[in-house]
Amino acid sequence: MSDKLVDQHKQELYSELQMLDQQIKQVQVHMEKLDEQLAEIVSVNVILEDIKDVKKGTETMVPIANGVYIKTKIEDTDDLLVNVGANTIVSKKIPEVKEMILQQETEIKGYKEKILGNFQVLIKRVEDIQEELKK
Repeated sequence: MSDKLVDQHKQELYSELQMLDQQIKQVQVHMEKLDEQLAEIVSVNVILEDIKDVKKGTETMVPIANGVYIKTKIEDTDDLLVNVGANTIVSKKIPEVKEMILQQETEIKGYKEKILGNFQVLIKRVEDIQEELKK
C-alpha cells in the first residue's frame, strides 16, 4: 500500500476507535444503571421479608420528598399498594409483590447479559484495531 493509503487507513481506524470509545462509555453507564436497579431490587426483597415482623400500630416514618418524612402508623402489612402504571395503584399481597420483583430482576439480568455481550464485541473490536495499528 502507498503511504497515503496507509495514512488514510490509519486515520479511519483512529476514528473508529474514538467512536468505539464513546460507545463503550455509554454501555458502561447503562450497566451501572442496571446494577443500581438490581441493588434496589435486593433492598426491596429485604424490606418485604422484614415487613412480616412489623406489628400493627408500629410507628414509622414515610418519605414524602428527598429528606422529608411524615410519621405514620402501620395498619396493614398483608396488603401493599403497587403502582402498576398510568397512575393506577392496586393492592397486592406480599407474595405477589415478591413474584413481580423477581420477574423484574430476571428481566434486568437478561438485559444486562445482552449488553455485556455487546460490550465484549466492542472491546474485541478495539483490541483488533489496536493490533492492526501496531503493524
